[in-house]
Amino acid sequence: MPLTPEQVQIIKATVPVLVEHGTTITSVFYKNMLTAHPELHNVFNTAHQVSGHQARALAGALFAYASNIDNLGALGPAVELICHKHASLYIKPDDYKIVGKFLLEAMGQVLGDALTPEILDAWATAYWQLADIMIGREAQLYEQAEGWTDFRDFVVAQKVPESSEITSFYLKPVDGKPLPAFRPGQYISVQTHVPELNYLQARQYSLSDMHRSDYYRISVKKEPGLNPAEPGAKAHPGYVSNILHDFINEGDTIKVSHPYGDFFLSDAKAANPVVLISAGVGLTPMTSILNTLTSESPERKVSFIHGARNAQARAFKNHITTLEKKLPNLKSTFFTSHPTEEDKEDEDYQYRGRVDLSKLDSNQDLFLDDATTEYYVCGPDTFMTDMLNVLKSKGQSTQQSTQQTKLSASATASNAPDRVSPSPFPQYTYSYSLGHTDQYEGGWDPSTGTIPREINAQIDQAFANVDMNLRNAGGEGWSQVYRVNSYHVPINDEALEAMVRNFHKWVPGHKPIWTCVGVTRLGEDDMRVEIEVVAHMPPAEKKQSRGKYTTKACEECRRRRAKCDGQKPSCSRCVQWSISCQYSSNEDGRRPASKFYVDLLRQRIQFLEEFLAKRGIDPDAEKSLEEDAAEVTSYLQALCDQFKGCLALDESLNFDDDGEMRFFGPTSGRLQFAASGALPEEGSKARVELEPFASNAYEPFIPTELESHLIDLYFTWEQPWYQIVDEDLFRHSMAHRGRYFTPLLLYSILAMGSRYSDRVETRTDANDPNTAGRFFFEQAKTLLHREMERPSLTTIQALGLIGMFYIATGADAAGWLHHGMANRLSLDMGLNLDPAAFDRAVRRVCSMLDVQGAVNLPSHAEPSSPRQRAIRSLQTALIQICQIHEKIFMSLWGPKPTLNQRQRPAFLKSCLLDLKTWLYDLPPELRIDQPNHLPHAYALHMVYHTARILLAKPFTIRHQSASSDTDANVGVQIQTQAKSVSADSARAICTIAQKYRQQFGSFHLSPITAMHCTLSAAMVLLEDISGEDMLPSQKSRLEVCVGVLEELAGSWQPARRIGNNLRRLLSARYNLTLPGSETEGPLQQTGDDLFAPSMGFDFVNGGTTDFLPQYAEGLPSAPGLPPALDSLPVDYGLFDVLNQMNMDRMW
Repeated sequence: MPLTPEQVQIIKATVPVLVEHGTTITSVFYKNMLTAHPELHNVFNTAHQVSGHQARALAGALFAYASNIDNLGALGPAVELICHKHASLYIKPDDYKIVGKFLLEAMGQVLGDALTPEILDAWATAYWQLADIMIGREAQLYEQAEGWTDFRDFVVAQKVPESSEITSFYLKPVDGKPLPAFRPGQYISVQTHVPELNYLQARQYSLSDMHRSDYYRISVKKEPGLNPAEPGAKAHPGYVSNILHDFINEGDTIKVSHPYGDFFLSDAKAANPVVLISAGVGLTPMTSILNTLTSESPERKVSFIHGARNAQARAFKNHITTLEKKLPNLKSTFFTSHPTEEDKEDEDYQYRGRVDLSKLDSNQDLFLDDATTEYYVCGPDTFMTDMLNVLKSKGQSTQQSTQQTKLSASATASNAPDRVSPSPFPQYTYSYSLGHTDQYEGGWDPSTGTIPREINAQIDQAFANVDMNLRNAGGEGWSQVYRVNSYHVPINDEALEAMVRNFHKWVPGHKPIWTCVGVTRLGEDDMRVEIEVVAHMPPAEKKQSRGKYTTKACEECRRRRAKCDGQKPSCSRCVQWSISCQYSSNEDGRRPASKFYVDLLRQRIQFLEEFLAKRGIDPDAEKSLEEDAAEVTSYLQALCDQFKGCLALDESLNFDDDGEMRFFGPTSGRLQFAASGALPEEGSKARVELEPFASNAYEPFIPTELESHLIDLYFTWEQPWYQIVDEDLFRHSMAHRGRYFTPLLLYSILAMGSRYSDRVETRTDANDPNTAGRFFFEQAKTLLHREMERPSLTTIQALGLIGMFYIATGADAAGWLHHGMANRLSLDMGLNLDPAAFDRAVRRVCSMLDVQGAVNLPSHAEPSSPRQRAIRSLQTALIQICQIHEKIFMSLWGPKPTLNQRQRPAFLKSCLLDLKTWLYDLPPELRIDQPNHLPHAYALHMVYHTARILLAKPFTIRHQSASSDTDANVGVQIQTQAKSVSADSARAICTIAQKYRQQFGSFHLSPITAMHCTLSAAMVLLEDISGEDMLPSQKSRLEVCVGVLEELAGSWQPARRIGNNLRRLLSARYNLTLPGSETEGPLQQTGDDLFAPSMGFDFVNGGTTDFLPQYAEGLPSAPGLPPALDSLPVDYGLFDVLNQMNMDRMW
């Protein structure tokens, strides 16, 4: 039912109410509607809900609708834009019923009794009048979609990085049906599940290629989470863009809408010139238009103008360059606002700075000599406004430019966070300045002190004011002006004509650049004009002395933010404008302090200095000492290096008879050893001077080149992850035979380094990679027996490396044994003690001594190289996530978990938040969204996702029945969330593995931790398979897991066993044979006998065939006796045999 004339007047009368209460009404509306209908969270942009943008945008739409209720034709473009977006989200007519109900209820809730039945009835009629228009238009769009009336499943066929922040996704329909054509410039909606929100979210992304029948291409910018309203402030990163970049990979399935959008190329086969102007990610629809033009009408003149931060951030660089070489009528021009050192002018860009059309040739670049030229603009709001106004100033029609800007606005929103629409409730900011390059002139009449209410009269007056003030400043008036920015001028033909008329009047010889910036109001008054001009000031003005400042400005000058000379009773500016001049009696804090007050402060300072001097405190000396504290002398630096790594000494730390430090508890009888004699003067001499046999044992057998190669491999690949040896201390001690180097430690490092080497000379069997490092390992074991008599810090380090070598070769039991020995020795030496209290006492004493002796305080130099800083950050991050791991293990996985069933759901959410916080707080050098040259950063991210899997695992299976329906519902929700977390992390681990391979080629040099992370991901992926059918994406991820394990097997033997078991399982259960060959593990069968590999120590009962020949070598229970049947095997490869015997039960 149409509105009656009376209802139209009622709606228009509510406009002031909307100005005051519009945002409040829409905020209440969204809150109530989403509470009653949580399923609508899947439709609305959550980020815009949180920021309040959605409420402001709806309030602006209501304001515009009410203001134009008697001229609905003015709303046509806006309605068309909204209908296309609604269609891409598949909004149905029933949704309008929900919106209307809650919108009218929100009006009543906010306005109360002011919302009379007549007003409510008028707004109800007005709402359904607009709703019927939009429902009808959306029905037409759905009909044009030819049956595509909901999101369809598309598989990601290719994922291609286009720049440092933009990635292209090639999407093919799962059903294989041909894709309908779209118009270049349109967009699609992409819908995906957001685990963090636990519901669906959809975003619009421009199609970035010409129409193809078999795939669509979108190019997505990863939104970092910066708030443009507050530079430097953090906001939540884009939900969908980050999921697409980080978690969606080739083979994954996403949901996609039919193409929509009212921004598109008008006619691809026309012959008139085209100018494409874009900035940032706005080039994605332009690329679609460009590709279509080069295909459909290659002879057409096209100018492609684009602005980006730098060449690395610009997508399709090579593609556009290639097209330009092929097509003589295509010309590209690139602006770069922040070029890097690698960016080359004339090669990577033509102009430095933001896009400035004034730098381009009007005919060659902008085709202004051809009246049929079409202009397409896409980018941020301010960019499009600037481009529009420059085109206006160059003579383009307002209708054409306005139309293209409107179209562009819808396109730029598809690849970036939705732009904030201009507020319908603006605030007027008054400013006026004279005597500088920038002049702000309002449209008031200085003779009367009033502002004309007619907008054209204001514009005329503003231009006259500029001329008068420039001449008063000693210049030549408008002839100096070269740029004009107009504020608060409505964008319409009438105002434009007034601006052009004044240009002709005041500057007939040239045209200053004009930019219309915005529209606003001042309180209850009508529209007001303010223009800013940029002018060359005359030389005489530059030479004039600086004006006298006053300590207090009059109220009028303060309101205008203008300079005031402080003359009383009226300042010169108020006299000039014939305005009443008044001064406030309130103190503004800018007046200088009186001389009396300054004298009192000086007396107070003198008294305090004398007070300090009487007590022996010299403030000047303290200040000098503080300034010089950072300067470290060469002698003091050498002293610090000498004592680096030493343990703190207190009453519980003592020296054993061998001169090494020990810690003994209060109940230990060995405390008496400290009284046996004074500390030896050279307590570490036994470690500084190597024993004769040890110092010569290794040198003849190890070529210097091979030794250096293996040491470098160890410190590059193993040590950053398992930092048991300090590289600087070891290399210095090795060169000078210091206390932190021993042959035992050297051989242990060489053995571990060999695991990362492909050189044959590191193997005892050239055909068996698992023997790499065994020669050095045997030498280390020989030295270990002697050094255990007098263990030191290097002994603990060697034990840790020997244990890791055992694990690498598959001897898990021996590995845990040696790690246990290292732990016991660490306790024996007191390495578990926190020296903080002792350090505080020592620092206090040293500080007093330093002050008395007036010497510099010691300081520790920060890591100098980026790699050292990254490794330090890596260890800090690893410690932090291990603390979260500990909380997960103790709460959920311990023999006696600390949480009961009711406490666990809250723990899951809090721990997920802790993990997310840890991830967000990672420093840039540990992030992998861009290629990272530190390989261990990738392992760190795998550990993060493994922690999420371990956290979610107990919740994926409900162990007991719920006590009530409420508990059952909560249990189902938690179980669903846990499964989603596990699945997302498993996919993320596979993605990280692919990134690692792209950067480093193979996992051969990766830490063993990657094995556990990959296995965790594989187990989740296996649980995610329903029935016997496996999706292509599931198969590709399992291939990644098996491939990673196979690559790890070269260095870490357990990975071979796990990989073989996984292959057998996939073959038996799913009849799936993955690429690659399954090799025998540590158990190698020859004839009827099974031989276990030699792990470097002899068994007293002889050969392995003397006992348990059908399984593996066991540990003997006593010399000369058969081993106990319940003893552990040396090599857990035994379980490979058990898996073959009973695979189904093992899995």
